[in-house]
Amino acid sequence: MKTLHILSLGSILTISIGAFFLTKNNSKSLKNKHNASDFTASFIEPPHNDFDIDEVLYKINPKKDTTLIHHTGTSIQIKTGDIVDINGKIPTEDITLKYREFHNPLDGYLAGIPMNYDSAGTEYVFESGGMFEIDAVTQTGEKLFIQKDSLLEIELASENAVNTNLYILDTVKQQWIYRGKDKLEAALPMLDSNGKQISIKPELEDTSKFRFTIDLVKGEFPELEDLEGITFQILDSQKFSNALYSQVWDDIYLDYDNQREYVLGLFNENGQHHFKCKPVFGAKDYSKQSKKFLKKYKKYIEKTLKSYSGNYRNNYLNLANKIVANVLRKKRITEMQKQVLKTYSERINSGQMKISEYMPEDLLKELFTDSSLSSKIKREIQLTLNKKTFQRTLNINRFGYWNCDNPRPLPRKYIVKFINEDNQNIQSKSVHCAYLNRNMRISGKALRIDSTGEMIAWVEFSDSTMALIEHKELEFIRDKGVKTLQLKEESYADVIEKIKNKYNG
Repeated sequence: MKTLHILSLGSILTISIGAFFLTKNNSKSLKNKHNASDFTASFIEPPHNDFDIDEVLYKINPKKDTTLIHHTGTSIQIKTGDIVDINGKIPTEDITLKYREFHNPLDGYLAGIPMNYDSAGTEYVFESGGMFEIDAVTQTGEKLFIQKDSLLEIELASENAVNTNLYILDTVKQQWIYRGKDKLEAALPMLDSNGKQISIKPELEDTSKFRFTIDLVKGEFPELEDLEGITFQILDSQKFSNALYSQVWDDIYLDYDNQREYVLGLFNENGQHHFKCKPVFGAKDYSKQSKKFLKKYKKYIEKTLKSYSGNYRNNYLNLANKIVANVLRKKRITEMQKQVLKTYSERINSGQMKISEYMPEDLLKELFTDSSLSSKIKREIQLTLNKKTFQRTLNINRFGYWNCDNPRPLPRKYIVKFINEDNQNIQSKSVHCAYLNRNMRISGKALRIDSTGEMIAWVEFSDSTMALIEHKELEFIRDKGVKTLQLKEESYADVIEKIKNKYNG
C-alpha cells in the first residue's frame, strides 16, 4: 500500500488509499529590498569596434512576467514591475532588453573589459565562471532601471565548475565591486547511455505550495533513491478545486511523462485527476543534498565527456542526443521530428556523412524548433550545443556588467624583446596572456606566464597588426629564460580568427 502525506503550512496530514483528502494552503509572498542605481560604462574600451561582442535585443512587455532563454542557454526571469523608468513608473509600452555574454578570455578582450582586481593594495587577476552585460531602454532610447524592491534572477550558462564570487563593475570608480556569491549548479540532466535519468538536481521547496510525500517502490524511480528528505510539490495548483478537499480517493499513483515531468494521479468512482509535480527538499535537506548532488554531477560530466570517442565538440553532441533520446523514448514522433530523422537518414544513404553515434548539430538545432518540446528540454539542448554543463544562479538589483569570478595571484612577469622576421625591434602596444583551459586573461605591457595550464598570448603592435604566441613558445621563455622572441606580424583580423578557433574548436 502506498501512503501519501499532504503537507500544508504548519501541519502534515497523513492519508492512505481509501481515505485521501487535500488540505488548502494560504500563499505567501516575499520581497527583497535593495537600492536601485545604474551607471554608464565610461571606461570600457574595445580595442577594435568591428570585433566587439554583439548584444542581443529582446522586446518584452514590462507588465507581464517574462522568462528569456538566451542562445547560450542562460535564463533571465523578469517579473511584472521589475523594470521601471527614472520616476519609478512601469513603462506603458514594450521595452528593449539588451544582453550579451563573455565566456572566454577573447570575449572579454574584444569587449575591452578589465579583468584586474585590487584587494588591500594587492593586484589580482580574475578567473571567470561567466560574465555578462545587461541593460534596458524604452522605445525612444531612455534608460530604464530595476525597481528598488526587485531582483532579476539569472541562471547564467557556464563551462566550468570553478568556485566564484559575484562582482559588478563600477565604471565611475573604475573597479569591480564585490556583491556576494553566485550559486554553482548542474545545468544538464544526468542520463545513462540510453537517455534515462539516473539522478535529479535538488530544488528548494516553496512552503506556499501544496506538497506531499509518497511511499516509493524500490526500483520504480531509481533517480530518487540516493536522495534523502524528498517531498513533491504540486506545479499546477490552479487546477485544484474546493471539491477535491473533501473527496475520498480509491487509488493514487506517481509517474512521469515523456519530458521528465512527474505526475500525481488521483482516482475514485467519480473520476480521475492528474497534476504535474516536482521533487523538492526542505531547507536543511536541500543544502545537504545539493552539495552531494553537485559533487556527483561533476564526476558524471568528467566521466561522460571522456568516455566518448571523437573530438571535443562531438562529446557535447552526444550529450545533446542523450537529452533528445530521453524525450523521444516514450513520445510519439511529431512531423518535425519525422522530417529531421528523414534528413539524417538521407544524408547517410547518399554518402554525405558517415553513420555515427550522434545526430549532427544542424539537425539538432532544427529539432530544437519543434513546438512539442518543452522549454526545459530546449534549454538543455541549447546549453549542450554551447558546451555549457553548469549554471550560476544569481540575483541582480541593477543593470551593468556582472561577473562570476575568483581572484587569482598574477603570474610571474617576463621581460622579453620582440623582433620581426627581419630581426628588427618592434614596439608592442599591449600584451595579453590567456589560458586555453581556464577563463583567465592577463593584460598589460609584459608577458605573464605560469605552469598551471596551457597558455597563449597575443601582442598588439598597432591598430592593424598583431602577433600570436603559441604555448610552446611561452614554455620556452618560462623554462629557458629567453629574452628575445621573433614574431610574425599579421593583420588584426587574421590573429583574432586564429584565437577564436582555439577557443571554439
